[in-house]
This record gives sequence, structure tokens and C-alpha cells, in this order.
Amino acid sequence: MFSEHLLLLRNSKVVPDPDGQITMKEIGTEIKTKEQLRNKVFPYLQQHSRDHKWLCERVILAPRNDAVGQISSTLLQQIHGPFQFYKSIDTVVDAFGPVPYPVEFLNSLEQPGVPQHNFEIKVSAPIILLRNPDPPKLCNGTRLVIMQLLPRVIEATIITGNSRGEDVFIPSIPIKPSDLPFEFKRFQISVHFNFCHENEEGSRAVLQDCWPQPWHNLLLSLSALRGVSRVGSSSNLFVLGPEGEDQNIFYPEDLISCDM
Repeated sequence: MFSEHLLLLRNSKVVPDPDGQITMKEIGTEIKTKEQLRNKVFPYLQQHSRDHKWLCERVILAPRNDAVGQISSTLLQQIHGPFQFYKSIDTVVDAFGPVPYPVEFLNSLEQPGVPQHNFEIKVSAPIILLRNPDPPKLCNGTRLVIMQLLPRVIEATIITGNSRGEDVFIPSIPIKPSDLPFEFKRFQISVHFNFCHENEEGSRAVLQDCWPQPWHNLLLSLSALRGVSRVGSSSNLFVLGPEGEDQNIFYPEDLISCDM
């Protein structure tokens, strides 16, 4: 029944209401608050933080980067141990250009696929690579669990792919975003939290290409239909419906373009 309903969505056979919305009850379990969602997707996180298979089976999809940060920070609090902070070095390639950019402005930039300026993390936390330092072993989308936090390097264990179980070191590298009107360089460790991801076009490509295993998944936007199809059962899918809402926006163009 779950797969049949997803096919109806994919083929635009589910008719939305006059407001362009569709009911979510046939897709997953409705949850009212973010706290409930975190507890459903990552129950007893401290006890399972070293269970790599358990971590690979679940993820949270959020519509915005700020939501990703909030959810991930809250989940990190559940893992015992101190935080380690990694701050990037941000510069403009053409320092003598016509427009001066203060360092504070560069630090505030959060571009898709670029690590944060101020990245805080703990041992045993799951992370995901944002670049390709050593393909095919270490590439964009590789999932790892942190084993040791050194001053300028992270030691982690790979938990997906053919190199699963191998320990690696991830150093800081220079990263140049290509979607800015000026040349900007950030020197930082190229990883991000793996509890939660922004649900955008780039994220959907990662969902399809890198993680074929089933998920215990939280969905915050129907445009991540590829992610939904990885869950396998409506009992493993939790949908955020704040203030009792039980509908979500219906985007036919997204559903038609998704590969099942």
C-alpha cells in the first residue's frame, strides 16, 4: 500500500485540494513537534551512537539550513562528551578588489555544499563529507562516525561504501564556492552533520546516489520523494505537522521528475 501510494504521487494521480495541498496520512506517521520527531528518528541516541548500522538507517530532512543546524545541535547534546570547535579561515581571493569584504561578513556566509565557519562537533557523532578528498573511498556523500578530534584533523570511521569500517583522517582543505559574485575561499574541514540534511535539489541527488539502504526517516517536504522511497514502510516515516496540520504542499513538477 505504501509503495502504491508513492507511485500515485510520482505519477501525479493524487488530486490536491483547492489550496494545492494533499493529505499525508497515507504516507507516514504524523508528529506534532520537533522534539517528538527527534525522539522517533533517533531514540536513545547515546546508547546507539557507536552502532554504525543503526546510524545508517535514519536521517532527518529539513527545508532550510538553519533548521538543519538547530536539529543537529539538539541531537549533539544527547551524546556525552565535550564539544570541539573548528573555525574556518575565510578570505577573498582578490584582496585588492574594488569592494572590501569584512571578515565578519565572510564568516557569516553559508553556501550549499560548503562547511560552516564555526563547526562544533563531538566524538561518536555521525558526519558526512562535502568534498572528494580521496575518491572513491572518500567522496561527497561518504558517511562517517567521529573517533577522535584533533586540533586540525578529524579521525573518523567510514560507515558506508566498500571502505566501510576503515579509519581515516580528514584535514582542513581550501574550498572555493562557485555561486558568489566574488572569489571567496574558506579553509575548513569539509564535513557536516549527518543527523539532518537540507532538502534541496543537491540533497536529493545525494539521497539517490549514495544511500541505497532503507531509512527510518523524517520528512519535512514532499519534494524529497526519492528520500521517501528509501524508507520502505509508512511505519518508518514520520511527518512533521505543527499545530495539528496534516497536509503538505504538493509540487507536481518535483514529483514527476523523481525517479522511483
